[in-house]
Amino acid sequence: MGGRSNAGARTWHSLAALAALAGTAVSWWQLNRAAALVPRLDATAPLPPRCGPLRVAVVIPARDEADHLAPCLASLVAQKLAPTAIWVVDDHSTDATPLMLHRLARELPTLHVLAAPERPPGWVGKTWALHVGVTAALADGTADWLLLTDADTGHHPELLWRALALVDEMGVDLLTAMPAVSDEGQGATLVRAAIGEGLSFLYGADYPARTRDPQRSEAMAAGQFILLRAGAAQGGLDRVGVRDALDDDRALVMDVKAAGHRVAFAYAQALLTTVGYPTAKAAWQGHAHHLTASLGERTGLWRALGAVLATGATLSLPFIALAVAIWQVRRQGWRAALPALLHWGSHAAAVSLLRARAARMANLPGWYVLAAPPAALVVQGLLVRLIVRHRLGRNAIVWKGRRYD
Repeated sequence: MGGRSNAGARTWHSLAALAALAGTAVSWWQLNRAAALVPRLDATAPLPPRCGPLRVAVVIPARDEADHLAPCLASLVAQKLAPTAIWVVDDHSTDATPLMLHRLARELPTLHVLAAPERPPGWVGKTWALHVGVTAALADGTADWLLLTDADTGHHPELLWRALALVDEMGVDLLTAMPAVSDEGQGATLVRAAIGEGLSFLYGADYPARTRDPQRSEAMAAGQFILLRAGAAQGGLDRVGVRDALDDDRALVMDVKAAGHRVAFAYAQALLTTVGYPTAKAAWQGHAHHLTASLGERTGLWRALGAVLATGATLSLPFIALAVAIWQVRRQGWRAALPALLHWGSHAAAVSLLRARAARMANLPGWYVLAAPPAALVVQGLLVRLIVRHRLGRNAIVWKGRRYD
């Protein structure tokens, strides 16, 4: 009887190990597909020729950004292809942002400062501020392209030039680009990367590449850089599904794509930076409002919950099970524990290989690969809690001092 049981266990472990390796092969293919199809903006290639007399207006929503605005604006003014206008919308700041903006406006002739009117019902704060800035930039009539960016970003002097050359080469109407993250706490890095793993499991590791497919509704967005053709921005952001979306950046890109415009996603970590969160708690609070919208939109809450649990089983459980199998060696001996060791060891090695590949693409530090299993488990627990609370109607989110239900 014991022999049958051991033979069954060995068979199960062998099949499970093969399934893990097959799943790893699929994910590896998806990562390579994203790496091959998603363009990368950097300064290593020769500067491409200028694509005609293109004019760019920059729109920046700013709420309590006194510490970040000056370096952000300096990086924009220093562009090789200088913006024709920079519109900064003060979104009811409570710090020194208004005073700083008015001082900078005296020094920078292209800077225009707007105060956001009181937010109408049904609008998310950042989206309303962006709408005010986009409307003003379009009314000015001096821009062929709009760059929507955040106040805590830094832009390499060649970024706009290279981005416009890329949209001309690809024939797209919107380009959004992933920045590098600077000044981020280690705990915040773990939270950000673990959330990224969960979303990759839900959407597929090649999700950035599928953004370009006009036959798919999916869109990936980074609010730090959305370069949008002025003709595709007519009417501003006053559309159902955009003005009230908590996941504001992605909602905008999806709306532009749904209107028939071509969109693309690029990696720009060498030319674009954004300030990271200082702590794991701050990172979770910062990402929670995007996650609530994204998980619910994509699959429905219960399917999202299943995907999160499956993510934990796939990405974190193997390391726990491997530790248990190693501990069992002392009790059962090598021969009895060997099938479990081979199964969970191969699974953990495959997951670590995937993590290393993804970390390289996302400019994550090498230590993340080893620290990820417990971090992912914690974040997945937080995601389960978030989804359940949302399902029970306890979905109020506080962001930038405002409450959204």
